[in-house]
Amino acid sequence: MALRARLLGALFLCSGVLAALQGCVGDDPGTAPVVAPEAGTQAAGELGQPCRSDGTCSDPLVCDRGICLAPSDASAKDATVIDGTVKFNPATLPLTGWWRAGYSASPWVGEVGGDLAEGASPPAAGAAVNGLTPAEFDGVDDQLSTSADWSSYVSGTAGTVLVLFRAESAAAVGTDNYDDPSLVSDTSYGFNLGFSEGGLGVAFYDTDWRQPARVPCTAGAWHLAKVRWDGASLEYGVDRNPMTRVTTGPLSSVATTKLRIGAVLISKQGYFHGKMLEVMLAKSVLSDGDISNVRSYCNGRYGLAL
Repeated sequence: MALRARLLGALFLCSGVLAALQGCVGDDPGTAPVVAPEAGTQAAGELGQPCRSDGTCSDPLVCDRGICLAPSDASAKDATVIDGTVKFNPATLPLTGWWRAGYSASPWVGEVGGDLAEGASPPAAGAAVNGLTPAEFDGVDDQLSTSADWSSYVSGTAGTVLVLFRAESAAAVGTDNYDDPSLVSDTSYGFNLGFSEGGLGVAFYDTDWRQPARVPCTAGAWHLAKVRWDGASLEYGVDRNPMTRVTTGPLSSVATTKLRIGAVLISKQGYFHGKMLEVMLAKSVLSDGDISNVRSYCNGRYGLAL
């Protein structure tokens, strides 16, 4: 009995000491409660995270399009940036022509392939998209072109055309795809990538006039138009959607025409009315992975979700 009483007394004594200690900790006004960081929060101003509200980052990082990057990454050719690291740079592609925002006025200075110019009716600089100005075509007579032949950019047996565009209005569906206001075309009837109420349409000449069915595409939104051919087939589509394939022969008349942007191929449906942020051309067949990377690059650079 005496032993049991001593053990109970010791237990009560320990409990009292613990309570006193807890009371001291809780009563100390200089001790702040420990709060676990909220899951998913990001430290603004740190590498790969959003810039601070005043547009700054921790040294030596720089704020580039709203993200804190190392100076070497920020000076890269506007590649896709993931977690502060450059993952894809379009300059690594075998591009023969590349024009991108910000556009200010004619000429549209090319990263590759010379400048696009128009003396009489060039497009204006449109409202900035993620801080970068597109070329804005008025749908009346705005266009751009180069002095170089179409064959400088593509061949009859290999070519890729990619255009990041937003149509502000859509022309009525014409009799032919050649009627559609052009995003990219030559100066004859050898190739036309156009847009109308019927969607995105492509027309080309191999041994005959070819005008496959248009694919759905709406005005008032940004889209990535994509076309590629290899002399035996041609594929075309929009955004992340699968491309439609048609059997062809080599495209004819490539060597005898010029490149035009936003023009009208046949004076029926008018000129393209809308904006362009990117035009890319290659004298090769870019892979699915290449085109997917370009789409990711466009999403990252312009804040889109194509």
